[in-house]
Amino acid sequence: MKHHPILIIGHRNPDIDSIASAIAYARLKEMEGNTKVMAGAAGQLNRETSYVLEKLRIQPPPLISDVKARVEDLLDNEPVVMLHPVMKLGEAANLLRDRQSKTLAITDKNQRLLGVMTVGDLAMILLDGVGDPNSPEEAGTRVQRIMDTPLSEIMKPQNLVVFDQSDLVAEARDMMLKTRYRNYPVVDEGNHFLGMISRYHLLGMQRKPVILVDHNEKSQALEGIEEADLLEIIDHHRVGDLESISPIYFRNEPVGATCTLIAKIYIEKGYTPEPKIAGLLLSGILSDTMIFKSPTTTGTDREIAEWLAEISGLEIEEWGREIFRVASPLDLNETRNAINEDLKEYKYGNTTFAVAQIETADMTHLEQYFPEIQETIEKISASRGYDLMFLMVTDIFVGGTQLLIAGEKGDLGVRIFSDNHRHELFLKGVLSRKKQIIPIIFRGLAQNELV
Repeated sequence: MKHHPILIIGHRNPDIDSIASAIAYARLKEMEGNTKVMAGAAGQLNRETSYVLEKLRIQPPPLISDVKARVEDLLDNEPVVMLHPVMKLGEAANLLRDRQSKTLAITDKNQRLLGVMTVGDLAMILLDGVGDPNSPEEAGTRVQRIMDTPLSEIMKPQNLVVFDQSDLVAEARDMMLKTRYRNYPVVDEGNHFLGMISRYHLLGMQRKPVILVDHNEKSQALEGIEEADLLEIIDHHRVGDLESISPIYFRNEPVGATCTLIAKIYIEKGYTPEPKIAGLLLSGILSDTMIFKSPTTTGTDREIAEWLAEISGLEIEEWGREIFRVASPLDLNETRNAINEDLKEYKYGNTTFAVAQIETADMTHLEQYFPEIQETIEKISASRGYDLMFLMVTDIFVGGTQLLIAGEKGDLGVRIFSDNHRHELFLKGVLSRKKQIIPIIFRGLAQNELV
């Protein structure tokens, strides 16, 4: 079976903390001697993350769309045997016997699948060809003639059940149950033969090993996470709804950034990150704690940040301000894109809601776009089926958040935060989604159900 590297990955709509945690933790695993590990991104990188990686000269992680089990995961690592159409049936029969295989693939010179040959096909060809001879000599002559037949004349070229390597295993399993062949050819998008799979392969399939950072809720995880082998979770958010097959390493601490926890693990294991990785971890801390202005900030975040700044050679305040200047959307289109870049979904009872956050260094510049932004979040809420949607436009230098509310239950959202019936509220001192917005929403929804 195909053996996958351990994938270390953050949440959808990744931010700096998510990407930095994945890259830095993968690097730590490599320092410990684990070469089969890789960092990934569960979504397109936002502007400030791309900027930080470029400035620190760190290669962006590959985009991973899902961890669903696919047919390619069932393929053996053994060499693929392919027959050519000019080959004689006798040679193919010897291969079937020597390899104890029930099915062989016939391909052209470019390894594109033309047809298959099975033990059952061979038996029927021999029975039909030999018939009822008058003597053993005549039977031998007929068998020899059959064995000299080119495969192109007797192979099965049509009505084959062939799987593409990208097909989902769940779909392949259903087809196997319906057709009940011994073996099934697997090809790529160019029809190149890759190997054979059978129902036996389903039993031995290896789940893709995954380590999650900066999240532990299914709604924020990669698609197919329930099909993966969840090994570890390192996070600083509330405990969510993910399940694992067996006990795992789960680290969840109330600090301002997951990067703080990753750096702590470096220290605990006796490793020092290289300067560019230290700079990356520092970036995640400064971004998530809003340069220590967020109420989620702890003394541990500050201590770890100072340690990382010393290693990286970056000045904390200067580097933090640079990150936030890059993060600030400049016009309406950038603002609309930013909404989707940092949007998280939640559910309470029968209410599905989302909270997005835009961080800006100049609130007054964005105020002119608020009517259009309100229309945008109304459309997002309707298209995705949210009952409620909140958009935080946060200015860390002003020290507050403009809260815009949309959705069918928008009035309820307004009542949760104010009694003035306006869908646009300024919340002085509110900077943190996790600590100052999400808990209030959950309490408000709970109280509404009791009324």
